[in-house]
Amino acid sequence: MRLSFAGFCRRQGVQTSNPDGCFSTCAMKVEEYPVKMMELRWKCNYHVANNFCQSSPDLLNEIVMIRVLTLLPVFVLSVLALAPTQGNADVFIDYGVNEGGTLYIDLQAETANQAIHFFATGIVAENGADGLEFDVQVGDGGDFLGGTDTAPTITSIDLITGTVWESSNPTQSDPEVHPLVRQSTVDTSSLVSSDGRIGTIVFDTTGFGVGEIDFRLSGVAGSFDTTFFQGVNSLTTVAPNAIIRVTAVPEPASGLLILTGLIGVALRRRR
Repeated sequence: MRLSFAGFCRRQGVQTSNPDGCFSTCAMKVEEYPVKMMELRWKCNYHVANNFCQSSPDLLNEIVMIRVLTLLPVFVLSVLALAPTQGNADVFIDYGVNEGGTLYIDLQAETANQAIHFFATGIVAENGADGLEFDVQVGDGGDFLGGTDTAPTITSIDLITGTVWESSNPTQSDPEVHPLVRQSTVDTSSLVSSDGRIGTIVFDTTGFGVGEIDFRLSGVAGSFDTTFFQGVNSLTTVAPNAIIRVTAVPEPASGLLILTGLIGVALRRRR
């Protein structure tokens, strides 16, 4: 389960307006929950924190990972056996175009401000969600992850406007903002029990040319997956990866020629 530090504190009922108090209280939570001390998994500020107390308040918005310390197989099986079946549904994220089992995001070459909407089903079946961690990566992640790709770039991520979260006092944070890697989270004041749009990504293909490049919602930076949350619990989330397919924008002359041809065909059919 991955959470921003602020998100983890909030889910434990701790106010984050007082960073020092939040860290102190969260430190005590280590004794109450079967989790290992948090450690930073992103390169953020190239800082490694071994536990809550050694982390500084300015790391509240950095990305952290909670690792299970000890979970005996018998315990896991017992929990699964007792869990209500209606809560075992998956939340599916849908976007782009599916062609023969391969998911594509179609963009036009050398064009900015191209919006792609993302949707989810299964939130209702899970009895609601009150948070989403949206992890995104284009290509090899560029400089941030030691890669060489430079485009298409991610201009923005909006997890509020026009989404299922919008009417539930949502708060969005963007702990990681890089040209080809983003991590955005949204938290709401109450459970949202509605399927539909969950966010929008705006892309810019300037400098990429024509071609294809990988797009990831899962396995971002090697280990981060887009995940929905219900309180402190993560919901099983199916976040498929895709291929960004960038095609050339038809030139005006070509477009006119095509239009003329279509008109000619229509006239012939009338005769």
